[in-house]
Amino acid sequence: MSQTDQIKQQPQPLRISIENQKLLFQTFLDLKDNERILFSGIFGIGKTYFLNQFFQVNDKFVSIHLYPTNYAVSTNEDIFEYIKFDILYELLSKGIKLEKIEVSKLQATTLLSSDEQFEIFTKFIETIPEIGKKVTDVIKPLKEIVDVINKKAKQVSIDEGKKLQEFAVQIGSKKGSIYENDFYSELITKLIDQLKESGKKQVVVIVDDLDRIDPEHIFRILNIFAVHFDGTRVSEYTNKFGIDKIILSCDVNNIRLMFGARYGIDTDFNGYIDKFYSREVYHFDNRQFISDAVEEITLTINYVNVDKRSEPWLKGKVLTPFLNYVLKSMIISQALNLRTLLRLFNKTLKFSKIILDFKSERYEPIYNSQLPITQIFDLLISLFETQHSALAALERSDFGTFDPKSLDSLKIYEYILIVSESGNHRFKTAIDQKLQEGINYSIHNLSTGIELSIQEKKDQRHMLDNHTFSAGQLKSKFDAAFKIYLNVKRRSSPEIN
Repeated sequence: MSQTDQIKQQPQPLRISIENQKLLFQTFLDLKDNERILFSGIFGIGKTYFLNQFFQVNDKFVSIHLYPTNYAVSTNEDIFEYIKFDILYELLSKGIKLEKIEVSKLQATTLLSSDEQFEIFTKFIETIPEIGKKVTDVIKPLKEIVDVINKKAKQVSIDEGKKLQEFAVQIGSKKGSIYENDFYSELITKLIDQLKESGKKQVVVIVDDLDRIDPEHIFRILNIFAVHFDGTRVSEYTNKFGIDKIILSCDVNNIRLMFGARYGIDTDFNGYIDKFYSREVYHFDNRQFISDAVEEITLTINYVNVDKRSEPWLKGKVLTPFLNYVLKSMIISQALNLRTLLRLFNKTLKFSKIILDFKSERYEPIYNSQLPITQIFDLLISLFETQHSALAALERSDFGTFDPKSLDSLKIYEYILIVSESGNHRFKTAIDQKLQEGINYSIHNLSTGIELSIQEKKDQRHMLDNHTFSAGQLKSKFDAAFKIYLNVKRRSSPEIN
């Protein structure tokens, strides 16, 4: 195989369009006196993806991403130390010209011995793994800081030296005070000043993954940011360290529920949460753009039948558009988020052959591989990882409007009725040997392969013949068919939990 062929076969990264969202968020960021932003969106909607993409190519800002899940269980004093070290680590990774910084406490370190200087930086180095970062990424910047210290040592006068030496012993002072301004804090402030001066950009700190923090600890994290990052207490800055903007990424509605559970539903949540934003909560809704990417994602799925005698139904032209329709409906209904949807990207999905506990006219076995709609059911179970989660997500969803021509809705409704109305008929295998392997179906004058002596109401027959059934009726029958399939599958297959 040529190198070109190998490159073609490699899966391409997924790109979800966020251009309109970028414009909206840029307009919001540019509002006057907008230094603190509460960036709210449901869990898994793509907040981290959006913020990474937005700041990666934005020449107005330098972003520093913090993930406090790494140290959420620590004491309050330790958490603030970790946050400082996390910020310092990110700054050292930005390629700042360290020889230009001027720090009063950095001058104090020039009068410390080599061992004492090493001890200061050891504290930072030892903390790096605890904040989930790599030491190797900041070895070079740290060496440059040491070089700066040695260079400044030659510039310190005797009189200055006495004063600095008195201060040098305080470098390891008490941590966690809201008025602390230790060596690391001043170093961070000067590095941020240097970063802003050199690139004429605003520095943004993004506190991400708050959704992943246990409710027991999330308010401690928020309170630490509320107290320690109010720069007006000790300096001319609105935010501590001279940070231009602080963005807290979370689901504000989820925070509201946790707040009520912890402090009581009568406690004023708005009075608590408004200290974390300057203007208003920014509500991020990326559902339409995620929905637009569904076709691209499902095209990457590799469907495999364990029964090699037939092809998966989802490779056909009838079920694939309907699968996309179901997934899009779940996204718009907030029952399916981006994080879960991406499990389908480049996924290999194997359909096993299982005898289902359906009653047939000739007592012949009925396999799941013979019922087209069951492959969508199996995909949903795989997507949500459990039958219970798949059913719960489906029940939270509403089917939107649909185009019968684009969906072949009559055929789909027929596939669904085979299962949803299974209590009203007996399956009968078609005798026509020309039919392909796998059972086809026949309802009234519609021919796809198993014959059904189904006793339907006149209104259902009318709907089938005239395409007059609604999205709500389609959803109702789909839900009923899914529940029947789950029950039959539990009775039929020991492979499914």
